[in-house]
Amino acid sequence: MDPITAFLLKAAEFLLSKIKSGPKQPFRFKNEELNQELKNYAINANNPNVFIIEKGAHVYFGNVSTNAEVIKELLSKGSNSELVYPDFEEEYKDYSEYNKTHEFPFPFVNELSAKFKGLIKASQYIKDLYEAGDRDIAAQRKEELGRDNIFVRHFCNLYTAGYIPEALGYINDIGLRDKEIIEKILVDITAYESIFFVHKKTSEAEIIEKISDLIKQNKKYIAVHGAGSNVSKVKKIGQAYEESLKGSPYVFKEKPTPSQEAPNGVARHSIFIFNNDGERIYNEFNNGSFKGFS
Repeated sequence: MDPITAFLLKAAEFLLSKIKSGPKQPFRFKNEELNQELKNYAINANNPNVFIIEKGAHVYFGNVSTNAEVIKELLSKGSNSELVYPDFEEEYKDYSEYNKTHEFPFPFVNELSAKFKGLIKASQYIKDLYEAGDRDIAAQRKEELGRDNIFVRHFCNLYTAGYIPEALGYINDIGLRDKEIIEKILVDITAYESIFFVHKKTSEAEIIEKISDLIKQNKKYIAVHGAGSNVSKVKKIGQAYEESLKGSPYVFKEKPTPSQEAPNGVARHSIFIFNNDGERIYNEFNNGSFKGFS
């Protein structure tokens, strides 16, 4: 089973477990035609902003702002699950205003599926909060967006760090417009497991152990990013490798960004560990031309 399918099934299982733990409440869409089309499906909603449609092994879930055409598209795909990510619209007035007044970073994003459009807009919103200095709100929104959802959290982390915006820029520059290929690129980037984002709950020892395992596996590119009070943790992780990698096939690099040079006035620090195959990724990311990890 590929990683994205496994993730979707796990996400569906989690939401269903939450729903089945409480009373089932009947749910009807405002669109009566859609209600008739789905009359043979079980539609449930414990949260007034979230619906779940299930019929046999097929499970679909999303927020109530999802329009009828999107729902019909989901039901026609025949996969076991499909996720439409909530976009904060119902819950946060600040995001609602942001969503109305900010365009997608590139026009081609409008052609992507609802889940990627939602992820890109919400991640850009969080990135803008960070860059405006609203770090506490940004961190809270990121936590709420990615709660119980590893794929979403990692996508947002990669977006705020710059990997995904650079990849979107490259896609735009080369004129790639095939929706399925673009989404596969975004899935592949998000599935890459050798990028770490340090936060207040991060265990340095745990990250050091994971990096050592990745080096043993000859992983071509490893990076650790942190900001503000987490800079000291990133430096400590780097100290475990700066000397030990000398003479090995790997190169160790650090990239400090002092507070006076950071767009939001918050210091950042990154460490990079890469071999010959990973040097391209390192150079592209630091030159603002990241194209993906493959």
